[in-house]
Formats: sequence, C-alpha cells, structure tokens
Amino acid sequence: MIRPYLERHQILNVQIDERYDDIDTTYAETAILLVPSLWEEPFGRVIVEAMSFGIPVIANDVGGIKEAMNGGGFLIDVNETYKNRVDYYFNVRYHLSVIDRYIKTICLLDNLEVYEKESQISLATAAATEKKGSDYYDEFSAWLKRAAAGSKSAAKRGSTQKQN
Repeated sequence: MIRPYLERHQILNVQIDERYDDIDTTYAETAILLVPSLWEEPFGRVIVEAMSFGIPVIANDVGGIKEAMNGGGFLIDVNETYKNRVDYYFNVRYHLSVIDRYIKTICLLDNLEVYEKESQISLATAAATEKKGSDYYDEFSAWLKRAAAGSKSAAKRGSTQKQN
C-alpha cells in the first residue's frame, strides 16, 4: 500500500526495509522516528527506545506520547475537531495541517547542525526518562515492601490477639 504511493509520487528519500530480527539493526539505520499516532497511546515505548539511539522523534501530541517524549523531540498538535467522525482515522483531509508540520520539521532536521543538536537532546532525554522510570520502580518496590511488612505485622498482631 505504501510502496505504490511512494513510487507514484516519486518520493525517493523514504526507504522501506524488510523486517529485522533485532531492533538494534532497525534503529542503526533510522535517521528520524515519526510517530503519527491518532490513537491515545498509553506511553509509546518506541519513542524512548529511538531516543536512546540518538534518533530525533517527531510525534503527535496524543495520549501518553508527551510523557514518553519527556521534553525532547518535536510534538505535533493534532486537530481533533473531527475526532467523532467515522472516517477520522482514515481520511487524510482532517490531518493535512499535521502532515504539513511533519514536513516542515523533517526539513528543519535536514540541517546537519540542527540534527546533531536534536540527536544529543534525544540521548539525554532517553537517559533522563529511563532514570525517572527506574526511580518510579524503586519507589514502588519500596512501597510494596512496606505494605507487605505492615501486612505481616498486622497478621501477626491478629494471630497473637486470637491466642489471648
């Protein structure tokens, strides 16, 4: 579906590869990650993964994508005026302004100096996001341990009271 479109419009700077068995190969050959989601993504892990390879990300500002971007990359506002229409997700007419912003941002990244700067920002953002996620995990684990210890203490007090 996409290949005929690219050929018909003579779009030569888009390469569609076959599937790779390891994601590292895909990211090693990726210059920019586009995330044109219209669906309310809960998080968008692919964003953090790409950024960890220094890949600048352009993504729609829907769902949890903003949190995954963590201040890095380029967020594109989506026109949700027609969101309740049956063909919202399939009719390109509703999204022409979004496509225009993607094109302008891609053109901006054609400047090597801008690209290198955004690549460094992506690396730093991914590291910060991973750290934040690790901190949340550590905090949650500590909370679970405290809750489990409190539960054991309460159970122990309960069994002691029953014996008396």
